[in-house]
Amino acid sequence: MIDGEETGVEDSPGPGDSWAPGEVEPNFWTRNTQTRCRATNASLAALARRVIAVRSGPLIRVLPPALTVAALLFLTVAVSTGGESSGGYVRRIQPAGVIPSSVGPNSPHPFIGHVLPQLPFNARPAQGSGPWPDTNLTPNTAATSELAPAAAPAGTMNRVAFATNGADRDQNGRLDPTLPPAANYNIWLMRPDGSECTQLTNLPGDEKDPAWDPGCRWIAFSYSTTPTRSDIYAINLNTLAVYQITSGPGRKVHPTYSPDGNWIAYATDENGNWDIYKKRSDATGTAIALANSPNDEMDPAFAPAGNLIAYTAVTGGRKRIFVMDSDGGGKTMLSTGGPGGTADDQEPTWLRTGTAIAFASNRPTSATDTTPNFNIWQMPDDGETGGGTAVLLTDKDEASQADSTNPCWSPDLQRAPVRLFFESNRANLSTPTVQDIWAMFHTDNRPPELADTPWVSEPLPGSQARGRKQYAPGDDVAIHVPVYDLDSGVASVRAVIKDPDSRRYFINPFAGHDSDWDTNYGSGQRYYEWDCAQVDSVELFDDGNPSESDEKANDGIFSGVIPLPTTRRDYIIDIVVQDVAGNSFRYDSVAGFTTREFVATSNILFVDDYTQGQKFLYLAGANNDFAAAW
Repeated sequence: MIDGEETGVEDSPGPGDSWAPGEVEPNFWTRNTQTRCRATNASLAALARRVIAVRSGPLIRVLPPALTVAALLFLTVAVSTGGESSGGYVRRIQPAGVIPSSVGPNSPHPFIGHVLPQLPFNARPAQGSGPWPDTNLTPNTAATSELAPAAAPAGTMNRVAFATNGADRDQNGRLDPTLPPAANYNIWLMRPDGSECTQLTNLPGDEKDPAWDPGCRWIAFSYSTTPTRSDIYAINLNTLAVYQITSGPGRKVHPTYSPDGNWIAYATDENGNWDIYKKRSDATGTAIALANSPNDEMDPAFAPAGNLIAYTAVTGGRKRIFVMDSDGGGKTMLSTGGPGGTADDQEPTWLRTGTAIAFASNRPTSATDTTPNFNIWQMPDDGETGGGTAVLLTDKDEASQADSTNPCWSPDLQRAPVRLFFESNRANLSTPTVQDIWAMFHTDNRPPELADTPWVSEPLPGSQARGRKQYAPGDDVAIHVPVYDLDSGVASVRAVIKDPDSRRYFINPFAGHDSDWDTNYGSGQRYYEWDCAQVDSVELFDDGNPSESDEKANDGIFSGVIPLPTTRRDYIIDIVVQDVAGNSFRYDSVAGFTTREFVATSNILFVDDYTQGQKFLYLAGANNDFAAAW
């Protein structure tokens, strides 16, 4: 795009992108060179059209005539080149039967990149190889409680609502460690990483249980001024105006919006025990009873499709997760209470896809767990009673006595994994009533990442320092690379060494393969540079084993030793990674080294004396010592 004008050139796929079935992916750098040339030529052509048009903009008014002529001449030459790269790669098309001339021992070496994408959330190898641990989003708040997280259902909002009796008096975007003078609960918003905490409500009583409407325009909450009376209110996020939704005796808590935004379901004890009702979100009409048996029903949660409501119900003296139709029919128990059915299951929340339900349960985490506490579990949408299995998500340490409750899911975004938010007292076991908001990553849809480029060194006990690039033929060398997986942890790392002078090509008939890229050839064969020939590979470990030249276990740096062939050659390194969830990726040509000796082909004079300067300058009377001269 030039000055707002589109060039009509689309970006080519990046490394690892999908290609059509049966089509082999071309070398990335070859593709990128072609695409950059096309994009550049189209952009230059667009600029040329603007110059030729002699528009009366400020650019033309100040451009000297000679420079205008030079620019037009340059653009003419650039556009006439047809976008062919002048680099060392073979042309994308060769006539039939002609082998590319660059194949052989003297062929130019491919480009080796050393720039890696930034690792998210500032992860570093010092944290090991993953997965990312559960994160306390409201730390350093030993005196305040943060409750009932609710993630915005639309990814554009990117906020988590919660209730807290804390304050941010210094306006630094974080909650203070001490209670404010008026320590009542209010609704706050924060980013999913816990930053930018912002107070939303400030009513005289307590505001709790926030719930987003599907369009992220409203947040409903429970508002109380006395311990025995509360109602459902809603705040407009554009105007910050607060509206009352329910009225009448008793307490109304835990609101949840229907996916169309027209209804709010909630739990109330106005009849003496907890029941579930729903009312129109615009506060019109009367409330409709959905579950009002003699037993307690609470914690309603609309399914993403709107046809079901999950909730907690007491049966046989124990809490279980149930589901019912949105009109109150078809009540079905989903959870079983764990081994022996002795646990309580409560506070269900739907995965945004509607395929799973997370809930809090104090069932034992293993057969040897004798001190059960509340943790977050997940089961399929048809429940344990439908043949599904409940899977533990949080705090798998069976010795832990911390409680984790009130889960909620983040939106299912392609650009980021799903996060599960919950409240827990694991940071405040001495005062278990003090809760914080925690988060964990749930879905794993991306492979491990390199935290830095690989390097080669001598094996232990030799130096493991980065920087050496030349070794002798037949040497043993150690390869090191920091690898991190945010979601499920690293399962395996393998280093592959290749010979850049032994090219691999894919040859296919011209017809049907990117004919719009190369118009000079109407027939013949197309040669794709596919890869370089593999010489050897070695699995890398992070176990502290000296035989693998790994200095320290669990530091996130994976190492391994590989013997080199006795012939002199150059090497490039690929790193192949896989995580526990099975996601894998091959980082192609990310480092290199050689066993060839450097042979000068021309005379070179290199003088370097950074303390005093070159001798002939000093003898001539010039002082090249910066500190002394200045």
